[in-house]
Amino acid sequence: MPPRLLSTIQLASDYKLPRSSVYELMAKEGFPKQIELTERRVAWVESEVLDWIASRKTTLKVS
Repeated sequence: MPPRLLSTIQLASDYKLPRSSVYELMAKEGFPKQIELTERRVAWVESEVLDWIASRKTTLKVS
């Protein structure tokens, strides 16, 4: 089964983020890299985003 891809709008909507926050996350080290689908369209692999969220939860618990 192919991985589920999330557009910028889906990522923002599914994870309750303003689109501006998605762009800020893109600039941070460790956030999953987007896949360029076309010249003007990118997407993220949902499982990579979920893994990143899980790693953030672990980091927050340790701190």
